[in-house]
Amino acid sequence: MNNTRLFIKYISYTLFVLLSFSCNDEDKITEKSIIKVIVNTDKTVLTKSGNTMDEVILRVEPLDNNGVITEYTLTEEEESEITIEPGQYVITAIVGKDTKGKPSVDPYYQGSETINVSSGETKNIQIECKLTTVVIGVDYSNITSIYNGYEYETIVSTTTGEQIVFSQDDTNKNGYFLPGSLNVTFRYGNNGNWKSEQMDDITNVMPQHKYIITYSIRDDSNDEGAAGVGITISDIDDRGGNSKSK
Repeated sequence: MNNTRLFIKYISYTLFVLLSFSCNDEDKITEKSIIKVIVNTDKTVLTKSGNTMDEVILRVEPLDNNGVITEYTLTEEEESEITIEPGQYVITAIVGKDTKGKPSVDPYYQGSETINVSSGETKNIQIECKLTTVVIGVDYSNITSIYNGYEYETIVSTTTGEQIVFSQDDTNKNGYFLPGSLNVTFRYGNNGNWKSEQMDDITNVMPQHKYIITYSIRDDSNDEGAAGVGITISDIDDRGGNSKSK
């Protein structure tokens, strides 16, 4: 009889311990969090319309070193709902192709927010993406009559030699470069014979600004050719639309 009572007590104690652990585990269960994200892109620096909605890559990076970076595909200006674990995150939105810092003829926008979400919390986030680059364009209108019958082009290059070429027909072309000093070379020729001259460098440029290289014939020139060509660099401010000569 005593053994039976001891066995019953042992079973009761075991059940109590198991139930206690079960309750503690339930207390530790955390609810998922929700973020509602809207991404807007500032395209005012560009002359072309920004009415079309582009694809957005949303990168969710936990600040916990053991966390895994997750990427989602969204659409501009459309609210997207994403479920994540509670914690602190850096949310990065990317519009356009990431060229890893190399010059490109396509724009690249980026924006980010650091957030902290609690268990069961729903948080609204608005991320504004802006150009991370300088925009370069070329205006040949002042020299087209002088160079009639010639081919000509402008080479804009970085200090590491990466470049974009603007031909005489590229009147609406934009080049996108990381901020830094840019070299400008003018080339012209016909029948395969080319001449070139180094123009003034473009310096002290800022991201989210567009700079126009405008060609003209120098007053002190007595003949045709690159020696008689000068350039003016105009900064078209993305907010005010003002032109500033360099």
